[in-house]
Amino acid sequence: MSKAKAFNKALSNIALQNVKGQYEKNPHITMHFVVRKNLKFSTYGGLTLNYRLLLSLTASCITYLMILLQFNGSPTRQE
Repeated sequence: MSKAKAFNKALSNIALQNVKGQYEKNPHITMHFVVRKNLKFSTYGGLTLNYRLLLSLTASCITYLMILLQFNGSPTRQE
């Protein structure tokens, strides 16, 4: 394991054990987690929830919403 990965793992463990909330207020630690973007969550090893999946879900929702808005704005034919 590289030194960078070991540092990230140690910092993640310290931040997760943060009881008093002192690390949440530190902008450097917060920025480290935002910029790093290596966090991965797994649903019991089956599906990995990462930024790629989040981006894909967001794009799908926006596309679906745009289609719904287009159908909602189209004139209806009344007889």
